[in-house]
Amino acid sequence: VFKVVDVTGDDAPEVAVTSIVYGNAEHHEATGLLLNDGDGGLTLDQTIIGFGQYDENIAAADLDNDGNTDLATATDLLFNQLPAKIGMGVEPRDDLLAMGPYGGPFDPPSKTYTLTNNEDFSIEYSATGNADWITIDNGAGAIPPGGSVDIVVGINENANALPNGDYEDTVSFTNLTNHHGDRTREVMLQVGVPRVIHSFPLDTDPGWATDGEWAFGQPTGQGGAHGSPDPTGGYTGPNVYGYNLNGDYPGGLWYTNLTTGPIDCSNLSHVTLRFRRWLGVRNEPDSAYIRLSTDGDFYLHLWSSDGEIYDDSWQLVEHDLSPFADGQSTVYLQWTMGPTYLGGACGWNIDDVEILGVEMGVPCPADFDDDGDVDTADLLFLLSAWGTPYGDIDGDGDTDTADLLALLAAWGECP
Repeated sequence: VFKVVDVTGDDAPEVAVTSIVYGNAEHHEATGLLLNDGDGGLTLDQTIIGFGQYDENIAAADLDNDGNTDLATATDLLFNQLPAKIGMGVEPRDDLLAMGPYGGPFDPPSKTYTLTNNEDFSIEYSATGNADWITIDNGAGAIPPGGSVDIVVGINENANALPNGDYEDTVSFTNLTNHHGDRTREVMLQVGVPRVIHSFPLDTDPGWATDGEWAFGQPTGQGGAHGSPDPTGGYTGPNVYGYNLNGDYPGGLWYTNLTTGPIDCSNLSHVTLRFRRWLGVRNEPDSAYIRLSTDGDFYLHLWSSDGEIYDDSWQLVEHDLSPFADGQSTVYLQWTMGPTYLGGACGWNIDDVEILGVEMGVPCPADFDDDGDVDTADLLFLLSAWGTPYGDIDGDGDTDTADLLALLAAWGECP
C-alpha cells in the first residue's frame, strides 16, 4: 500500500509505503518513506522505518495545522518535523519535565519556547496553563511578520508545598489571529526523589523461598567451565544468594527460582530494584530471568539474559518496576535460573538488594523504622549506616553529616 505525496515541500513527491520494500539487495517490512532526491530517484529513509503495518492504507493531511503534510494509518501517526510553513511555529517540540525533592528545588526550573510568525502579517498570540505551580512569562502579545518571541514556562514557589507525587499540566500556545499552528506542550513535575525504602544487604538470611540448588551462604569460587567462576564472597560481606554456590548450573534445568517475601510498595511511586549481580549464563536456549508478581501466583518477565553473560566482577544493576509495583501492597521479586539446555556457567549470585521509591504524600525520610516519629531508634540506625547508602536522607547516595543534621532537624513527630 502506498501514497504519493510531497512531504518535504520541495515539489518533488515522495512515496509513503506500508508494505515490503525491496532495494539494494535487501528488504524492509512495514517501512515508511521513500524520499525523492529531486531527480526522480527514491531512497528509503532509514529514520522512519516501522511506520504503519504492511497492509494498512495511508492518509496524507496537515494533521497539526502547521502547513506541512503529515501521514497517518490506522495504527500510527507520522508528524512532519519540518519547520511550520504558515501560521505560528512553536519550538522546541519537547515537553517540560522537572523533578526534585519535597520543598524543591526542581530541575530544570523552566523551559523557553520560541514562537515564530510565518505569515506576512502580524499575529496575536497567547500562552496559557491551568496549574498554580507554573508561571508563564510573556504569555500574550503580538508577533510581527517573520518575527519571533520567547516564552518562559517555569515551576514557581507554589510547587514547594506540593506533597510527593506526579503532577501534570498543559500549556496551550494559541494563534489568536487565525489559529494556524496552535500547539500544546505538557508540563510534568515529579515531586520526591527516590530513596532506599527496603534494604536487604544479605549479611543475614532474610528467609526467601529457594528452589533446587538456590541457597544463601558464601560462594566458593568454583565453576566457570564457560566464563568466569563464582565469586568467593559477596560484594559486601561473605554471603550471597546464588544458584549452586559450589559450581556451575546444569543443563536440562527447568524454571528454578529464588523468591522474596511480600514487599510493601503501597505508598510508593517510581519503584526501582537495585542490586549487585555476578552472573554467568550461556547463549540461548540457556536463560536467566528476573520476574515480578503482585499476587504470588502470576509472574511477569522483567528481564531476561537474551544471550551469554559472563560477569567476572560484581555489577550494579537497576530495573524499573514502576509500571507494575507502584502503589501495590504486595510485590514479589523472583530471580530465575533456567530453562537451560547446555549448562556449564556459574549462574546467579546476588547481593545488596534494595527497593527504591518515592514516598507519596508529605515525606518523613528520617523515620527509618516507620513508627511515625523521628527518635533515638532512627538516630542509631543512621549512625550504623554511616558511609553507606542505607541512611541517606538528602538523596546524595551516602550517609554523612548532612543526613545527621537533617535527622536532628526532623526530630519528633512526623507531619
